[in-house]
Amino acid sequence: MQQKKNYRTSVIATINGVDILASLEDDQLVPIRPICYMLGISTQMQTEKLKSDLLYVSVLKKCTSIGADGKRRKMFCLPYEYCFAWILGIQSLNARDEVREKMREYQKKCISALKEYFYGTPQQMKG
Repeated sequence: MQQKKNYRTSVIATINGVDILASLEDDQLVPIRPICYMLGISTQMQTEKLKSDLLYVSVLKKCTSIGADGKRRKMFCLPYEYCFAWILGIQSLNARDEVREKMREYQKKCISALKEYFYGTPQQMKG
């Protein structure tokens, strides 16, 4: 029988009063439940989408985390670096009204970062 690993966590951000956690381990896993809660979207639906996507299914893990309240919970987690793309793929219309505009701003920043990575800054593109 495989032994379940308990992850120690740290708050990496607090958004609209919701603590976003990451494990302190090398893999830096982030539970998706608090992010879904903050956005006002279904954790179950997002988990099913992640499980059905070949990019995410290989890195999605169910782990027992110690939450910000000190309680142990089983949660589906993604490696930190995968969270950016996952959130980019969520339709902002599904988010709660009070976070929708901030989510769109975040998604635009992700798009700009990708463009800059692949094509350089506007000055470099003119070059």
